[in-house]
Amino acid sequence: MAQPWMATITGGADDLETGELFAGWGIPTPESIRQLRRISGVTIIGSGGLRSGVDVAKAIALGADLAGLAQPFLEAAMDSADQVGRRIDRIVHELKIAMFCLSARNVSDLKSVPIRMETGR
Repeated sequence: MAQPWMATITGGADDLETGELFAGWGIPTPESIRQLRRISGVTIIGSGGLRSGVDVAKAIALGADLAGLAQPFLEAAMDSADQVGRRIDRIVHELKIAMFCLSARNVSDLKSVPIRMETGR
């Protein structure tokens, strides 16, 4: 089944083939963050594909100053405003657990955690 965002972009839920043409479009978020962190004096906002608090922790550990999420909130908003609030609480909870696991006392501490980069996938 086509994703709602794909239906919007391609003009219909049945046009999965056109959507798949663009599946690998652009630079993946982790690579974009890694490339941008070499430039001094810029604020890096990691977004695109982030879905959880763990994704936020990863983006910040890679060098992002901020993280942006949309899909989890749009999906929740289709149900209710209360569901959006619950989704926010869940993402914050996931971020706190990731920080605990990494011994990060605050979000800034995430920038100094050791990262293992996997390649070849």
